Amino acid sequence: MALKKMTASLLVLLLFMTSFGGILASAASPTTTGLNLPLVKTYKAGEVLNFTVVFSENVNVTGGTPSLNLDIGGMMREAAYVYVSGPSKYLQFSYTVQPGDNDADGIQVAGPIQLNGASITNSTTAEDADLGNGYGPGGATVLDTSIKIDTVIPSIVSVSYPPDKTYTAGESLLFTVEFSENIIVNTRYGKPYLSLNIGGTEVRAEAAVYASIGANQIGFQYTVEAGLEDLDGITIDNEVKMYGGVIEDAAHNLINLVFPNGTATHLSGVQISAGGDAFVTEIPADGYYKEGDVLNFAFLYPADVTVTEEPYLPLFFGTTETPTEHQAKVAEVTGNKVVFQYIVQSGNEALNGIRVGNAIQLNGGSINDSNGLTPMPTIVHKLALADVRVDAVLPKVQHFYKNPINQNYVTGESLEYRARFTEPVKVSGAPSLSLMSGGRSVAQAVYVPDVPGLEPTDLVFRYTVQDTDKDVIIDAVGQLDSTNGSIVDYGGNASEANVTYTQFVQVLLNAATPTITLVEMPAAKTYDEGDELLFKVHFSEVVRARISPAILPVMIGSNTVDAIYAGGTRTKILTFKYVVKASDLGANAITIGSALLPNGGSLIGKDGDGLQADLTLNNVGSTSGIIIGQAAPQALNVSITGTAQVGSALTGSYTYYDVNSDEEGLSLFKWYRSDDALGAGKTAIPEATSTAYTLQAADFGKYMSFEVTPIAKTGATTGAAAESALTAAVTQVNVPSQPIFSNPIFTTTSVDVLVNGKAESAGTATTSTVNGQTVLTVTIDQKKLEDKLSAEGSGATVIIPVKADYDIVVGELNGQMIQNMENRQAVLEVRTNLAAYTIPAQQINIGSISDQIGTSIALKDIKVQIEIAEPAADEIKVVQNAADKGSFTIVAPPIEFRVKAIYEGKTIIVSKFNVYVERTIAIPSEIDPKKITTGVVAEADGSVRHVPTKIVEIDGKNYAKVNSLTNSPYLIIWHPIEFSDAANHWAKEAVNDMGSRMVIDGKGDGSFHPESDITRAEFVSILVRGLGLKPENEAAPFTDVKASDWYNGAINTAYSYHLINGFKDGSFRPNAGITREEAMVIIAKAMKITGLNANPEGQSIDKILSPYTDAAKASTWAQSGIADSIQTGIVTGKDGTILAPKDYITRAEVAVIVKRLLQKSDLI
Repeated sequence: MALKKMTASLLVLLLFMTSFGGILASAASPTTTGLNLPLVKTYKAGEVLNFTVVFSENVNVTGGTPSLNLDIGGMMREAAYVYVSGPSKYLQFSYTVQPGDNDADGIQVAGPIQLNGASITNSTTAEDADLGNGYGPGGATVLDTSIKIDTVIPSIVSVSYPPDKTYTAGESLLFTVEFSENIIVNTRYGKPYLSLNIGGTEVRAEAAVYASIGANQIGFQYTVEAGLEDLDGITIDNEVKMYGGVIEDAAHNLINLVFPNGTATHLSGVQISAGGDAFVTEIPADGYYKEGDVLNFAFLYPADVTVTEEPYLPLFFGTTETPTEHQAKVAEVTGNKVVFQYIVQSGNEALNGIRVGNAIQLNGGSINDSNGLTPMPTIVHKLALADVRVDAVLPKVQHFYKNPINQNYVTGESLEYRARFTEPVKVSGAPSLSLMSGGRSVAQAVYVPDVPGLEPTDLVFRYTVQDTDKDVIIDAVGQLDSTNGSIVDYGGNASEANVTYTQFVQVLLNAATPTITLVEMPAAKTYDEGDELLFKVHFSEVVRARISPAILPVMIGSNTVDAIYAGGTRTKILTFKYVVKASDLGANAITIGSALLPNGGSLIGKDGDGLQADLTLNNVGSTSGIIIGQAAPQALNVSITGTAQVGSALTGSYTYYDVNSDEEGLSLFKWYRSDDALGAGKTAIPEATSTAYTLQAADFGKYMSFEVTPIAKTGATTGAAAESALTAAVTQVNVPSQPIFSNPIFTTTSVDVLVNGKAESAGTATTSTVNGQTVLTVTIDQKKLEDKLSAEGSGATVIIPVKADYDIVVGELNGQMIQNMENRQAVLEVRTNLAAYTIPAQQINIGSISDQIGTSIALKDIKVQIEIAEPAADEIKVVQNAADKGSFTIVAPPIEFRVKAIYEGKTIIVSKFNVYVERTIAIPSEIDPKKITTGVVAEADGSVRHVPTKIVEIDGKNYAKVNSLTNSPYLIIWHPIEFSDAANHWAKEAVNDMGSRMVIDGKGDGSFHPESDITRAEFVSILVRGLGLKPENEAAPFTDVKASDWYNGAINTAYSYHLINGFKDGSFRPNAGITREEAMVIIAKAMKITGLNANPEGQSIDKILSPYTDAAKASTWAQSGIADSIQTGIVTGKDGTILAPKDYITRAEVAVIVKRLLQKSDLI
């Protein structure tokens, strides 16, 4: 301490003498004359330090609370004044020791009394006391090194155990427990002890004093009792037990008696024997033992022995957790010596050494003395022979990694194959690896020594391409060849020659590019609508279409059309077909383009394993004589004008069109009357055969239509009949027209809105016509809706039902209403006769809309419209063209679903959602639900893509439930597909279903190749299509995926939805195979998009994977995804117990797991 230390506990009386007349007089002010300190000892937390300050005369304390400053271990504390009644010469101060106070050098009273606002005065004259004199000759600072503070709870820092050996009766086991500071042991009322478990018997090692025990240690001793035995090693409990004794430090702090590791300790080397053991005199020498080698163990007994039957010595190979037992049989008995012998068998393995069992097993026999009467001891005491290793397992190649990529290698370039063996291996000489092509060896990759960074189990083999390698395909690896060297394990076993691995990625050596050598044209003749134009394209070698077949561009007149691939894969000749359409008629001649178009795929040489073909069309045949027939005339824009009232005249009008410019002849006209607006009971009116018709009484209440059959004077004379739309119901004079709604839901402008099925007149309907389409808008009253939602609480469903037929139905709310619904987790539904649109308010994301419009704009001023619309005429034409091109049938008319926000002319389109949003589309009653395959999105460019769709029955009527993450026009289609090579395949149902849903593609020739491996790009594309995700055509963030690649959109979409990550080098490797574990990880990520709960019971990954015998082969990073895929039943493994995580997944397996994903997510 900085202050000078001095001895305290002194009461110093200071007498003040005056020199006036030599008379002894009292000073005017009282002074401090001494300080009584606390009792000398070590104090612990909670104990009180008492101090007494002595004054020269009685004093009074008034006002605040005086205190003494204490220095405790360098920390300042205060001892507070303890009030007493009346004047006194002795003032008491006290301080209670707090946890954390510690002072091993002794406490100090630092400085004089602190008044803290109080007054200390003479009890008679009220003069203030003089406190500056301190407490005697030592001044104001007092130190006592004998008064110490200790609030630290001592603990056990280490435990030492008896040496490893086998102990017998009478021997002592000594334990030493060391504490964090010096301790005091009181055994007056009992001895502390350690609890030991010896062969199931609890015994005590009691506190004892023996040599080398320090002041901070306690010794414990147990003397082995007769009859006890524990050959697996004793167990010691995790704490010192007091048993009436006391262990504390100098401050009497009781000690934490739990061992540092907190658990019981098994001392496997401290063994207890009941005595009478066999004495081992010979064990095998250290080293490796292979198949046929001999392990001998010799035992000496106290006397000569006889052996009967077949006793054996247990030997344990393998790990401690899962050892396998083997038997060393008696091989020799000579006098008192018995030799047990084991001959190593094929498959035996103990690379970390062997262990000997703890007793000879008599196995129905005996080991007795020479008279055959007295049994000899059989206890052995397990021997762990770590350096006696058994290796009778041949090393073999487990798998290859970092193989050559799929490309063409030219002379001088090298192929490297890295082989991982089942155990560490050593190489001598130059062994090699056969490289295969079509089942025959075509080259040898030679071992490369001293490659840095390899594991002991790994070898590298390299082949450098030679000039003689012409157009060679390497499609597999064959056997290891030890002609020029050897590969052995550390036990000397030669590696197996056979390699079962077949590489997926095939490589080329000095490959030639396939070219087109001839194009055969269709036969010279006239082709009419429905006729086929067949083109045969000849290649220089066998080719195969990959991913998507190419197309042949054909110019018919001024229009370019696509002749699609029609067969011939794995041959030199590919056939392309185009079916003549009505729109083609009238063209006199055809020509073809300069090259085939890839159409998102490629044509690969060498039966699909070589280079991409050059698609330039060479040696094109003549088109002379190929003529497209004449087109029939058309009647366009057929309509009716006039008033639908009995007695009034109706006029039918139309536009005559003939692509060949043939003049109109005598076209035919008909008028029809129908019973309702849907055309039921349609009947021709016999006498109505001109463009004009006067309505008769029989027409009252009927719906009229006009039909034209166009006829040309020359050429193809008769066209298809075309009919107008139906009129409104015919009325009579002075009879009011029919109401707008055939089944009205409101009388004037009021519309009922359903909140949790309860009607509330909260809507106002208005009608209009926009671009020739009728529009009904239902505007919701904010207050009425709020009141109803408040009454219903969270999670309400608000339905706007419209039963009348309009082209467009709009439900309109304001942004504040949407926000309030979002806060209440409400769902909004607009329902018409044709469809229903169900959307959680949260998915409209009014917050994002507000950010785009301007956060200063009040939400109530933003209109939010939810629309169900029939597409306009031009959009319907696009859809019909898509159906024609895609060879599917539309079974329910297209419906468009839109969400938009409007503020002062600015419109924000909500087109993308975070979860699947449901649309329900009514199926016409005449449609067989078994002839519906799926719903599709109709894009503006005429393309279509699958969206998850399931057919449901509600109140006896069929509906298609479409779930999508985007807004678009949707149509329901019939698109049956059956692949020829899946007819007898185990995955037939899934393959055909996914093909019919446009999720998977075939190979263009009616086949699917279900057992072929699939590329990473193909897998991602199928999953994206299956989920109904819209391709995002921005450049994907991978170095080996170009914006022009057919798979770019799918890969970019999968990346944006966090389905894929790629590799650390920034690549995606789109054309490489995808393993089962990689596929399962991606499927598990897809479950998050579909909302499928992968593990509702919260089982551990280990438990889920435990039924599979090869689960350990799964990569650590993949285990969670594999577990999720298995737990949901999307993946079931192979043969019930095999995951095969490193196997490449097949096309059939992909079809099955994608279908299961959609089914278990309730999307199909």
